Amino acid sequence: MMADNMKPEFADSSIQEFVKGEIIKGLEYVRSTRKCPSLKDEDFIMSNIVRVMSESESGRSFIQKRQESDEEECDFAPYYESLHSLRRLEMLREFHDGFMKTTQSTAVAKGIDYLADFPELSGRIVVAADGHYHEHASHAKRTQSGSLLAPGTIYVQDMHTGIITPLIQTQTEGKKHHEIKMLRKHLPSLNKGHDKKPIVAYDLAILDHAFFMEMKYSRKSGIEIITKLKETVKFTFQQPLEFKQSLAVNTGITGDYCVGLNNAGTMRVIHYVNPEDGVEYKFITTIDDLEPGLIAWLYLKRWDIEKTYDVKKNKLHEKKAWATGEVAHEIQDLFVAITMNLLRLILALLESEFGIREEKLKKKRAVWIKAREKTAKKNNRYLHPLVKTARHMYQLSAQFIRCVRNHFFKEKTFSELLPKFTKNLQYYLGAKT
Repeated sequence: MMADNMKPEFADSSIQEFVKGEIIKGLEYVRSTRKCPSLKDEDFIMSNIVRVMSESESGRSFIQKRQESDEEECDFAPYYESLHSLRRLEMLREFHDGFMKTTQSTAVAKGIDYLADFPELSGRIVVAADGHYHEHASHAKRTQSGSLLAPGTIYVQDMHTGIITPLIQTQTEGKKHHEIKMLRKHLPSLNKGHDKKPIVAYDLAILDHAFFMEMKYSRKSGIEIITKLKETVKFTFQQPLEFKQSLAVNTGITGDYCVGLNNAGTMRVIHYVNPEDGVEYKFITTIDDLEPGLIAWLYLKRWDIEKTYDVKKNKLHEKKAWATGEVAHEIQDLFVAITMNLLRLILALLESEFGIREEKLKKKRAVWIKAREKTAKKNNRYLHPLVKTARHMYQLSAQFIRCVRNHFFKEKTFSELLPKFTKNLQYYLGAKT
């Protein structure tokens, strides 16, 4: 048992008190906040974090649930007005940026780094990026052709910590932007005076010679890009590069090349064959200072963002737009990210301060890897060594999310809830303990 003087700072806080504390920290970065008698900014933030956690099918369902429970009152009209408020959006952007800074610093302080096996990536921004869509709101506007568009946003996920953030909207009801053009326009915002260019892994649709060259040779706004190579791309020349085949990270690499692209400069192309199933991949990148196997590994690990989207859709039930309009869509995107990052923060603190971690997922993965290894062996193949040795970013489990949700408004402290968290993180519901 932990002595009282050794308890972590948040041990005697309830979940709601802890979240309020994080909201206050984030609001310290906000300049545009002001007092609103109908709905304070602090309550606006808390209400929408609760909405993401609530499993409510609609705004009306969420309001009614809060009004008929022992939770704080939540009036329908002020709440819906706030979702369309440009002032609220500007405030929330500032809050999100501040919250991200405090969450990132906490993650670093607690030693969370899923790329720690690769010292060459230390201190360097590495993100996976991908687009994601909501179902349109009930009263969404139609396009000129009469069709309905699903609101879409490109999110980026920090591959070091798992923290996710919306980058840019690509589609709202009645208005559609080309996803890749929007991505090209906003990617440079990730580079804010860092010593090394941030690395972005995205799908093959990003490929564009001029954009690649702009990113490669721009010092201030350049981004290092990894993407799959389109089979239709033609090279003006292809020169083999030497690499250390003996390194474990280079397992499966069959070629590393410097290539020319229509007199637009040089790029790097990497050929990789998955030793587990023999599937061949070809990647094109602007990076010239990393092992080819690490570049391939980073692209393949970008699929972790798909697991994050699965949490959003199927565990937090955030499938539908809350309201119409670009302002409401961005507000929803920001609150989804803030809530998911809060959940990751709570999980990280439970592990670092109490030693409680996602044991059930770890055990499940071990069984899964063993089965894959057995299948590969039958086919005279083998698993890539990093599958078994590299740190793995586990998905937020449904049981953990339900545990936070079920105790959100209860007065029990984290110390009192430790048995609940321990049970839900160690065993699947109904499993023998």
